[in-house]
Amino acid sequence: MSNYEEEGAPIGLKIISFLIPIVGWVCYFIIKDDNITKAKDCSKFAWIGFAVAFVLGFIGGLG
Repeated sequence: MSNYEEEGAPIGLKIISFLIPIVGWVCYFIIKDDNITKAKDCSKFAWIGFAVAFVLGFIGGLG
């Protein structure tokens, strides 16, 4: 396994995945065969972004 394959996703891709979770999930399925670490980062930040949006929406609905 080369060094390149062990690197995670760049910060820009993490931010996009966080802000637009569907992009992170799509990136996961596109990248997973080439670089699983980068793909997992995209998926992880997409799930975090989804959870934050869900919680904020829920809290906003209570007010």
